[in-house]
Amino acid sequence: MTEEPTTNDSPTDTLFHKAASYAIAAIIAAFILQFAYSKVWLRLPEKTAAFLGFVPLLVMISSVPAGFIALCGIPRFGKAKLIWKGLIGLILPLILVWISIQVRAALVDS
Repeated sequence: MTEEPTTNDSPTDTLFHKAASYAIAAIIAAFILQFAYSKVWLRLPEKTAAFLGFVPLLVMISSVPAGFIALCGIPRFGKAKLIWKGLIGLILPLILVWISIQVRAALVDS
């Protein structure tokens, strides 16, 4: 009787699954950072506050390549736990940045 070798790696322990989880975590972390910084911004000099404003943006935008990497794993590992995390990580930050640009443009015009 021959046994097939077993591996301890679960199918959700791949780079693609980790990227999918990071994509969601980065979006949540960006909102937490934004909230934390909003309490501190009023006490900081203008240039420092502007610099700190880019940190949540960079964290959120970093989920775009992670979402793309997660979607690239679908042909090999299937849709389970990859498609929704990948799509959210890819599309949501782009929509939020686009809305932010539109709001900023509207504020500048008025």
